[in-house]
Amino acid sequence: MVSRLQWDFIQVYIIEHTSKGVNLARYGTSRICTKNLFNMAKASRSHSVSSTRVAIRNFTSQWLLIPQGTGILAVIMHNLDYQFRGLGIISEIFWVLTIVLLILFLFLYVLRICLYPRIVAKTLATDITEIAGLASISITFTAIINCLYIPHDGH
Repeated sequence: MVSRLQWDFIQVYIIEHTSKGVNLARYGTSRICTKNLFNMAKASRSHSVSSTRVAIRNFTSQWLLIPQGTGILAVIMHNLDYQFRGLGIISEIFWVLTIVLLILFLFLYVLRICLYPRIVAKTLATDITEIAGLASISITFTAIINCLYIPHDGH
């Protein structure tokens, strides 16, 4: 059984050396084997994973901390004692940004669950920071609700 690292090395080695015209038969590899490995390497390279799928696969719950922080800033600016004319508008911009970011990141996380359920299950079972990042969803919802129902304390 060939490991992934060994297979990557074989692919690179075959593509580089056969394109340069090096005869691999002198290294103990038959021409038929070399040709088959070269064809498999070319086929696997043409079916490589897109960068979007890699980004979705590596998307973690830690990204959900961004809307949490944005929402907390919106609540703080909304309830700040020292109000000025534009602070309410800035607070509302941060509040809308919190909602947009939360929807976007939840969509990406659900998409990750749908595309890579085994990876997500393994990560949730072994990585405590992944579970801790999921707790930020409820905190973000609380920040959104606080901006809606808490009256303005400033002047």
